[in-house]
Amino acid sequence: MRRSTFWNSPATFFLLTFLISWTFLFAAAGSGQPMGRSSTTILFTIGAGGPFLVGSGLALFANGKAYRHNFLRRIVDFKRIRGWWWAVTLLLFPALNLAAITLAQWLGFAQTDFSAALALFSNPAGLLSLAVFLFFFGPFPEELGWRGYAQERLNRRVSPLAASLMIGVVWAAWHVPMYLIPGSYQNQWGFLSQVFWIRCASIVLEAMLMGWVFTQTNKSTLAAILIHFTVNFSGELLEMPLPAEIIRLGLLSALVLLLILFWKDGRQRLAAISN
Repeated sequence: MRRSTFWNSPATFFLLTFLISWTFLFAAAGSGQPMGRSSTTILFTIGAGGPFLVGSGLALFANGKAYRHNFLRRIVDFKRIRGWWWAVTLLLFPALNLAAITLAQWLGFAQTDFSAALALFSNPAGLLSLAVFLFFFGPFPEELGWRGYAQERLNRRVSPLAASLMIGVVWAAWHVPMYLIPGSYQNQWGFLSQVFWIRCASIVLEAMLMGWVFTQTNKSTLAAILIHFTVNFSGELLEMPLPAEIIRLGLLSALVLLLILFWKDGRQRLAAISN
């Protein structure tokens, strides 16, 4: 494989991302120390930053000036998100979570608990602090890699639906060592637990919806960042008991099925247009 071909390949992004992320995340898990300890937190932060480090590095230093300019512009260009796509980007996942919680209560499977959300809304400074933290420690750095680089590259080689599915499977696997780190957000659900498998499946389906929004907004990395943020932020605000998690997975599956059936362009390989 030629050097230029190697560095431009999506496979290189995945390989390097897993090499960096899993090395540091498994080191954090192997230390046996919980999050909050400086060494564990440092290892976790570097590992979680793998998609950002690799995606940004390849975009800025291995793909030429034109691609570098395009990559950076897609992060800040609000004009790529047009009309109702703003509503889809900002409201799709909060509405999905709220629907799952409401259905779980209506069917008698679980009681809705909005105490955490009400407590946060009663403290605007705390709510803003949480929003800023969730934006910069997850959606922003990750999406520069997953959608901003990998999805954009894969859309040139395979259909957007296939690209989104591939990224979803990789993205779900990428999270695995986080479940083994005491005190991490994922650790609370338990490795190989029922919620673990629901979350893994959900990540794959979420990636397909996020890939749809990314592609339909003219490869807007900003849209990917914002929709990822709404996933995390609404997840913090709305407590999801197990029945609601199961219902949410069903709703996600239905949406993705509709996407597969009706998104014609999603089944076609897209032309590589640098804009």
